[in-house]
Amino acid sequence: MSFDHLPLADKGREQHALALFRLDMLPDEFAAKFGHQFAPFAFDYYRYSHPGLTEWVQRLGDIFFGRNDAPTLRHVRERYLTPDEIAAAEEHERDCP
Repeated sequence: MSFDHLPLADKGREQHALALFRLDMLPDEFAAKFGHQFAPFAFDYYRYSHPGLTEWVQRLGDIFFGRNDAPTLRHVRERYLTPDEIAAAEEHERDCP
């Protein structure tokens, strides 16, 4: 899939994405473990020059927004988290405005 239609992220946004996201982890696992911390998510509005970052961020956005046949956030949580971790993530989401 091509992401050429997306604007290229500026250097500051790219550095923020690299600092924030754990590219050593699959986007699915990252979504399961940290998705509850991303109520607003706009990183997928851009493409990035760092190899693999665009695809990684797009996959994360697909999970968050139910695009491109990606698994749901609940599904990846069930795959990667314990029931207690799922409950904590869902409680965090309920408590956030």
